[in-house]
Amino acid sequence: MKVKDYLSSYDKVAISNTNIYFDKKEPQYAWFMDINMINNSKGKAINILLKYLNINKDQTICFGDQMNDYPMFESCKYSVAMINGNEELKKKATFITEFTNDEDGVAHFIEKYIIKGEEL
Repeated sequence: MKVKDYLSSYDKVAISNTNIYFDKKEPQYAWFMDINMINNSKGKAINILLKYLNINKDQTICFGDQMNDYPMFESCKYSVAMINGNEELKKKATFITEFTNDEDGVAHFIEKYIIKGEEL
């Protein structure tokens, strides 16, 4: 891929989560990738926010579906992976949703376990 090769030439850029996606609803392929500055991650951002807001890690929960969420899972007390998420990420998760991203899995989880307080 020309774009990936071009971006890889910059030493301050990290490329991850490259993939080809096939949409079953509207048959088409899409190629995507995550582009970040070196040494930046969702986990680092969470840690900065926790310090800034004076929040303890034990008070945190995060949701994710791809490997770019892995550092965030390490920075939160509880981590929730989407049922249709990356298999490696699901192994790291504290919980896995019953619904996919397209089925509002995050909203269902929050409503059931946080708002209504059902047993996890």
